[in-house]
Amino acid sequence: MRDAKNWLMWAGVCLLFFGMLFGILALTQSEIQEFRTDGFPAEATILEKRERRERTSQGNSQTVHEFNVSYFNKSETDETKIVDVGTYQTATIKVKRRNYNQAETGDTVNILFLPSDPRDAKLADEVENWNGIGLYIFMAPFVIGFFICLIGATISYFRS
Repeated sequence: MRDAKNWLMWAGVCLLFFGMLFGILALTQSEIQEFRTDGFPAEATILEKRERRERTSQGNSQTVHEFNVSYFNKSETDETKIVDVGTYQTATIKVKRRNYNQAETGDTVNILFLPSDPRDAKLADEVENWNGIGLYIFMAPFVIGFFICLIGATISYFRS
């Protein structure tokens, strides 16, 4: 019976980690979907590229790549003949290493920004191509581990 409890404890650990990763995936997907549905496109100029070290929740250190960009946040179409380019805006955007290495200061990039918070912007390419496959792959061992532990607990229970 003690072995069955240990198996169930490890099943719970697997389920806990799966739940945390699933929550991260859901929040990220929700944010990406908001940019896909509500985001307005703009051309931004890279003012500065930055790399910095950031602590993760596990206490590890990771490199974060950022662009400081400027753009005009015109989010509405104006039916009048007056030209409205919008308000000058700057934002700091976290980007993938691949995009960071390909761009230079002064380059123009396509972004999406939220009209409710124009400082909240993302690279259009990263929004369009996001699929979360990395998180799905990272969650798979916890699902497999959960079922292995349940099977182990069942076998241990019936053997005792």
